[in-house]
Order: sequence, then structure tokens, then C-alpha cells
Amino acid sequence: MLKEDTQGLATHYEAKFVWQALSDYKPYILSVIHLGLFTPGTAIALFLPTIINSLGKQEWCLPYTGFMSCAGYSAAISQLLSIPPYVIACVTAISGRSFMSYHGQFS
Repeated sequence: MLKEDTQGLATHYEAKFVWQALSDYKPYILSVIHLGLFTPGTAIALFLPTIINSLGKQEWCLPYTGFMSCAGYSAAISQLLSIPPYVIACVTAISGRSFMSYHGQFS
């Protein structure tokens, strides 16, 4: 079976193969797509506790006192409050997969 999969492929090394691989535009486009998709997701995952912490601030005290005196949620509470979005995403992904599998969309 492996011999059938290698029909027409080179079995030796030539420098032109490296040049062909580096001059192909598709891996570069895939890299840009990968960066465009995963960089925002990683940024949201890393900064979600900070965003949640800023939501707990009292707006009325910011002009009158120092920034840290109205800090909102503590660091531990901010970390704990960032869990529900990921739990909801996990449940949605699993239930969506189960729904699609039940209706024969996945094999």
C-alpha cells in the first residue's frame, strides 16, 4: 500500500526540491491565516482576566482617587470569572459535535 502512495514521487534529494518548496506561495498564505486566526484568540485568552478586572471598577471613583484604589475585582476573582466563557465554549463544542454526529454529518 505504501508503494502505491509513492507513485510518481522522487526518491532522491535535489537542491531544486528545496527551492520549489520555498518558492511556493501556499505555505506563506497558510502562515498568515494561522497568525490571523490564533493570535487574537490567544490575546483574548491571556487578557480576559484583565478585562474582567476592569469591568469591576467603579467609574465614579476614577477621577477623584488613584487608579489602584478602585481596582475592582481581585486577581483571584478575575481568574475565576474568566472560567465560565470557556466552560460554555466547551459545552457548545461538544454538544454541537454530538448533534452533528447524531444527524450523520460526521462519520
